[in-house]
Amino acid sequence: MRKKARFWKGVLIVLVITGALLFAFSYSLLFAFQRMRLGQLGCSVDKRQIADSGIAHLQGCQKLWVHRVNSFERLQVVQDHFGGFECDLLFDPAAQTFRITHPPAPANDLTADDYFRWLKSSGKKMWLDVKDFRPADVEAGVRYFLHSDSLYHIRDQVVVESSEPVLVNMLAAEGFIVSYLVPPQFLEGNSRDTVVSLLPEVAFVSQEDRFVAALKRRYPQKKIITWALSFDNYFNLSHFRSLLSDPAVGIVLINIKSRHYK
Repeated sequence: MRKKARFWKGVLIVLVITGALLFAFSYSLLFAFQRMRLGQLGCSVDKRQIADSGIAHLQGCQKLWVHRVNSFERLQVVQDHFGGFECDLLFDPAAQTFRITHPPAPANDLTADDYFRWLKSSGKKMWLDVKDFRPADVEAGVRYFLHSDSLYHIRDQVVVESSEPVLVNMLAAEGFIVSYLVPPQFLEGNSRDTVVSLLPEVAFVSQEDRFVAALKRRYPQKKIITWALSFDNYFNLSHFRSLLSDPAVGIVLINIKSRHYK
């Protein structure tokens, strides 16, 4: 009986240690699995190629950017493996700046300027998802991006996405790469709204991956940026292959796991 008790005690200890190790390294293991599966698509980082490729002309695996990189901790995990990253911006009228946060999470002290300084030296790209933008702040928002470009030369390194068409059109007229976030109800055919008038300079339209076909029908002259966040895509790579080979699709945000992914 004592030998049997010692045996099961040993098994329990091994299980506890194994569980603790899996918990401690779960994000690293998931990230390694994701990189392995992307490698089976032929995706690897060529820093020179990424730096030289314009946002409007990305090809193949260059289109894969990381979703919701809203902290430097997360950026440090993924920056050496991808050429592009998405972050969420919320305009602070009092400070006349954009803070990096995804509502309803409270804003912190991290601002777009902090990322722009990093972009200036990194040669990487960023998708700036402007959240909950008020029409009353359009002129201030445009001034902010123009001033940021004068300081950090971001114009060719970022794509600014917003559901506010006036902001999108004004930034496009100033030479920024922009995307109009199309309301999903419009693409589902449940809205009586007319098609928003977009300048020819507006390079992209955007919505999640299930709306790619609808975006093509509604905006045949625009390229598409989208997001494919289902973890199932790593088990069956056919959806990633389809998006990467589609000439109408310019950027695809993907779900990359890390401890700071929220």
